[in-house]
Amino acid sequence: MEICKVLSLDRIVVGVKNRDKIGILQELLEVAATSGKIHNKEELLKSLLQREQIQTTGVGFGLAIAHAKSDDVEGVVLSVGLSEEGVDYDALDGKPAHIIFMLVSSPEKNTEYLSVLAKIARIFREEDFREAVMHAGSPEKVMNLLKEREEGHSRC
Repeated sequence: MEICKVLSLDRIVVGVKNRDKIGILQELLEVAATSGKIHNKEELLKSLLQREQIQTTGVGFGLAIAHAKSDDVEGVVLSVGLSEEGVDYDALDGKPAHIIFMLVSSPEKNTEYLSVLAKIARIFREEDFREAVMHAGSPEKVMNLLKEREEGHSRC
């Protein structure tokens, strides 16, 4: 599944307000709720935090990919926040996260969920791409970069 099929411009936040893990998850949940597919933000936040207790989703290199499956979601929903200052996200490398994805899905959408999760991890490996996204400056530019980067981006 293509990232740009589950992400929309209104779920890309350039210049997030929060600087800590719980705050950023709440902020990304608010924009994810604009999809109309989030049924209970509080329960979904609990699911995300339970996942964080297993192991941080702050993968390092300025990237975090919060993710959870829950019956409080319909389908697959993705949001992303960018923070120039960085967010304290308990990342594996101990550095702040500057690009924070939040991926949530219903349990029956496991294949799509895993596909999007793997694609994010793969395309954000390269530092030059992470830097380009971080400095894109607008949701439109972020989306264009993602579309250009994804294999088969013409399908988006």
